[in-house]
Amino acid sequence: MLKERAKELATIVAILDMALLGCAFFAAILVRNFLLPLFSPDITILSISRFLWLLGVSVPTFYVLFRATGVYDSVRTKSMPELIGRVAKPTALGGLFLGFLIFVVQAKYFSRSLFAIYLGLFFLFVTVAKILIRLSQKYIRVKGFNYRNVLIVGVNEEALRIADALGENREFGFRVAGMVGSQEQEYSQVHSYKILGTIQEVESIIDKHIIDEIIFALPLDELPRCEKQIMKCEEVGIKIHIRANFAHSIFARTYLSRISDIPILTLATTPHSAGDILIKRLLDVALSASLLILFAPVMAITAVLVRFDSKGPVLFRQIRCGLSGRRFVLLKFRSMVHDAEHQRQAMGELNEVSGPVFKIRNDPRVTRFGSFLRKTSLDELPQLWNVFLGDMSLVGPRPPLPSEVQKYERWQRRRLSMKPGITCLWQVNGRSRIGFDEWMKLDMEYIDNWSLTLDLKILARTIPAVLFTRGAH
Repeated sequence: MLKERAKELATIVAILDMALLGCAFFAAILVRNFLLPLFSPDITILSISRFLWLLGVSVPTFYVLFRATGVYDSVRTKSMPELIGRVAKPTALGGLFLGFLIFVVQAKYFSRSLFAIYLGLFFLFVTVAKILIRLSQKYIRVKGFNYRNVLIVGVNEEALRIADALGENREFGFRVAGMVGSQEQEYSQVHSYKILGTIQEVESIIDKHIIDEIIFALPLDELPRCEKQIMKCEEVGIKIHIRANFAHSIFARTYLSRISDIPILTLATTPHSAGDILIKRLLDVALSASLLILFAPVMAITAVLVRFDSKGPVLFRQIRCGLSGRRFVLLKFRSMVHDAEHQRQAMGELNEVSGPVFKIRNDPRVTRFGSFLRKTSLDELPQLWNVFLGDMSLVGPRPPLPSEVQKYERWQRRRLSMKPGITCLWQVNGRSRIGFDEWMKLDMEYIDNWSLTLDLKILARTIPAVLFTRGAH
């Protein structure tokens, strides 16, 4: 659990460090070619291509050294001087190795000034970055952002150890939402942790509160009585952790993790690979930013046409449910009349789709230009901003309305266990031509079989589905 989050953070920082290595190399070239000649006119201009091999060798060298010397280990208890020293050691070792390599390969014509500037800038960039990350993490945690809420089932010494371990490792972003007793408690709080109810009330607790993960920290003889509660949690896609390796589930993936030195068996119906999930998020940020820039002219023209087509705001804002039921404001270009939400109440009997969703093939509320926007999916473009902010992903189950979620069957709530997306299997398999039950099954299929490859396949299939407006209305 904490180990997974630590790996995720270490991967992010490692990518940043290697990016800074590249920045240091090109900055060193600029300093060597344009700044040093101001003080020494005899210095010749160097060709970048001649020294690119140094960057290619530096990336694996510093990555291995930084890993081996513990640069990416937790630095929660380290002072700023210790933090700087932790960076200085592998940087110096890397400099010695690269210096030796330069001497062996091309000592006669390699620029020593370039090499010195390169190492100096790299050390400076990485040190400043790590100090800023340290300060940013402290600020973010103090403000209470970016936490995953954890419910601990059990009020005993082991449960309190787990809760304390989570509290002591706040840089990994877990918050104890409360604890659940095996029986009715005479008090509402243990230490600083709230008692939210009993084991029998777990189902209602996870419905009332935002809970991302649950830890069952019960004695062995009590755990079998929690089978129903475990199944209910799995049903809605909440990740489950069990204190020891004696649990079994026919639905969830099972793997061993640790909280400090405490072994935890985790049951998850959703993907848990920190590296793959990180790459998915990085792709979301990169692609959404690129597409926002690419489609900026199209979005500007669309905004003007929406404005002139009918009265009302350009953007339609609506509260939707995201990961684990978190609510966010979804953005779309307005394709209906401005009071469409009020008119919907009187049109309930015209609904053509089964289940807790509302769709009409020839909806009278859709404007003339709005019909074109829907067929071409141009109305969805503003959701790239939702993706960039992190409320959505490019690929994932469509975000439902809170009123729809209230009508879900238990198994259907599991679609909230992954971040919602702009496109998914539903969009590339017929969209509005598919019934609600089939739609839900496709979302579950996506969750159960998720991989980066599947996301790329869906994105590739989305392009022809949008171009040929298959299933759109």
